[in-house]
Amino acid sequence: QGRLARKISSGFSLQLAPILVHRNAVDQDLFVNDLVALGIGGRARLTRSVSLHLEYYARLNEKEGNPNHDAIGVGIDIETGGHVFQLVFTNTLGMMERIFVAETNEDFFDGDIHFGFNITRTFQLSKKARQSGRDW
Repeated sequence: QGRLARKISSGFSLQLAPILVHRNAVDQDLFVNDLVALGIGGRARLTRSVSLHLEYYARLNEKEGNPNHDAIGVGIDIETGGHVFQLVFTNTLGMMERIFVAETNEDFFDGDIHFGFNITRTFQLSKKARQSGRDW
């Protein structure tokens, strides 16, 4: 998987992610061994502490009759002084490329939507970093 990303403005970012997923043992009538996909994502800052993000992964060379669907995700990030809460709605069950690109069998537009969330916390590791204003 590769990533090409660009911060268009202070409130908007885009990303392209070309992906190659190799699967060894597949039903040759329905699946390909080397699946090529292109992920497209974006993030828009709605307020100082709330952002909306979207992701879509198009499978480019999958065979006709394949029961899987393209992965789609919509999420909201809420930043609160050191914590970031991410609320995500998606049609995929997995987090690894092999699962969410090649094995998503739920249809987002048919109501097969799953909810997930993440919580992240920023930690300061040294006094020097706090005093310099660096947040990494």
